[in-house]
Amino acid sequence: MCLFRGVVLCVWQVKRRKRTRHLIELGGLAIKAGFVELTNDDPAMIYGALQWIADELQSEHAQRARELWATKGVRGGTTHILVRRATC
Repeated sequence: MCLFRGVVLCVWQVKRRKRTRHLIELGGLAIKAGFVELTNDDPAMIYGALQWIADELQSEHAQRARELWATKGVRGGTTHILVRRATC
């Protein structure tokens, strides 16, 4: 058992809450990047774009893509998420 914000929780509950928070953060990044508006909130199109990104990360251009996207992410203001996650 763990104590989380004054409530006794099981380990699996704490892990589930952390995973849920992480998924919500990822969804927020998709919204912040404009995916929802640019795709008219089409889940198939958003998933296809994410698959394209995954394919790119498995190609011979993976390192260049990582560097480019990381730079754009920092410029876009995502560092606060990384800092908060490191302190949780």
